[in-house]
Amino acid sequence: MKIKLIDFDSKIPNLALMRLSSYHKANGDKVSLLRGSQFAELFDAADKYYLSCIFSWNKKMALYTIRQLGEKCIVGGTGLDITSILPAEVEQKQPDYSIYPDCDYALGFISRGCIHKCPWCVVPRKEGGLKRVATAQEITGNRKRTIFIDNNFLALPDYEKDLRWLAKNKIAIDFNQGLDARLVDDEAAHLLAQCTWRPGIRLSLDSDGMIGQVKKAIDNFAKYGINPNTIRVYALIGFSGLESDLERLFKIREWGAVPFPMGFRDIDTGDEPAKGWNKAVYKKFRRLILRIPCSKSVWNDFRAVVMDGVSTRSFSVC
Repeated sequence: MKIKLIDFDSKIPNLALMRLSSYHKANGDKVSLLRGSQFAELFDAADKYYLSCIFSWNKKMALYTIRQLGEKCIVGGTGLDITSILPAEVEQKQPDYSIYPDCDYALGFISRGCIHKCPWCVVPRKEGGLKRVATAQEITGNRKRTIFIDNNFLALPDYEKDLRWLAKNKIAIDFNQGLDARLVDDEAAHLLAQCTWRPGIRLSLDSDGMIGQVKKAIDNFAKYGINPNTIRVYALIGFSGLESDLERLFKIREWGAVPFPMGFRDIDTGDEPAKGWNKAVYKKFRRLILRIPCSKSVWNDFRAVVMDGVSTRSFSVC
């Protein structure tokens, strides 16, 4: 059979599609991957299509594509169906990295789910409680760099064995969903500091109640030689309101870490309410930080703007 995999909007290689590729290739099928601008090729004849849409704000366009492809198209991804999962016989397959030829790292989940039920997060609804699904060694294989996409790795009761293996084998790692600062005690900081990080450690500061815990985590890392300026801290904005958002963003800057504002979007609709913000300032600030996250001039101008009654004057970008 001729199989076409459609990566509608993933930012990194799509793990589900890589497993589907392995499954179909093992059955002798011919598999190809389409991404982004390649959508013009969708309607070349294929026996079966798999479309994955990750983000709910792309749902409308994804549904249009599905209608054009008809019953041959099997759909999945959080953006279309929060409950969708791979069949067990597919989930157990190793990812086929060959469909993403520029991918020079391993990718996977050590754990799925989370111990928390944050109201802004899709994970509790999609994955439920925390459970181990693999080891760092199983995911990494013979590669020297790995991106882990766990949602709360440090909540695993035996996370230490993975960190020790990663440190011993000098694997360059990234937990790109962020680590839970509430769980970065002295022991965790010591183990994490022994690992090789590329690009660096990521934490999250999503609510005012976590301010002290994130500061403590950063201090714990500093004891073991991790400079705060190598730590990126995701800060949820647009959910709790402007005052809360500003306090957390400026605290991260004061600590010497790198703040990265993550705009809240409604899980079901994809709407971005920007609660309490002047939306012109909100959109421009987020766009500039995505382009130049460490620019002092952007941050200084942003501070001046919001302290000046949240006007809409232009930001510097140099």
